[in-house]
Parts: sequence; C-alpha cells; structure tokens
Amino acid sequence: MSTTKPCCPSKPCGSIPSTETSGACSAGDRSLPAPTQAHARTPGVIEELHSFIRGLPQDADDAGITTAIIAMARSLGLEVIAEGVETIEQLDFLQRAQCPKLQGYLFSYPLPADEMEALLRRGHIALPSHTSEQ
Repeated sequence: MSTTKPCCPSKPCGSIPSTETSGACSAGDRSLPAPTQAHARTPGVIEELHSFIRGLPQDADDAGITTAIIAMARSLGLEVIAEGVETIEQLDFLQRAQCPKLQGYLFSYPLPADEMEALLRRGHIALPSHTSEQ
C-alpha cells in the first residue's frame, strides 16, 4: 500500500510517495527527481530541470530551488548543467548563482554537424546584447 507524506513541512508543495520505486517531490506540474534519477544519464552530473529554469528569475520558488540545487551539487562534488536557458535574465541569474555550465536556445538551436563544428572552432557564441533601464 502506498502512502504519501508532505515533502515540505513548512508549506504544501505536493507529496513524496513512500514506495521504494519513486522518490520524487511534486510541486504542482513539476517535480524534483530523486538524487539517483537527477544524474542518472551521466554519473556525477546534475542536469538542472527545464521547468525550474523557465521561471527564472521572476519566480521565487524556482529561484530558490535552482540556487539550492547548484549549492547542493557543489557541496557533493557534482557537476551542474542548467538546461533550457533561453533569456539573458536567466543567464544573468545562473551566472550570479555560479552555475558552471549552461545550455539552451539562448546559445544555439540544434545545428547540423558542419555548422556545429564551425561554431566550436570559433570558440565563442555571440549572445544578444541587453541593456539595463536606469
């Protein structure tokens, strides 16, 4: 029999099924994978979930979760890759949070092999400029 318990005692954010096969914490339509699932594709790497990056920097919950994931990974000696970076604001937030690796459409859409090779040979990616209103 599967029972659930709150994953965050201070506020309701979903539940953690108490079965051995699932360890995700659900927060609305998003969930945090169990640690073994978070870096299962590449051992030693946590791939930051798109759903939390999407809300940056405006969504306080996404900002807190993202900052915590980066800090936790650093303290465990794991590498972090933020996936789904699409805006300069997300880039700025993640750089301030000291996220070491970023990927997403802000940098490049998927490219054919020859164009990707040329991009890598250039050694840099031109990002859209942004100006801060003062």
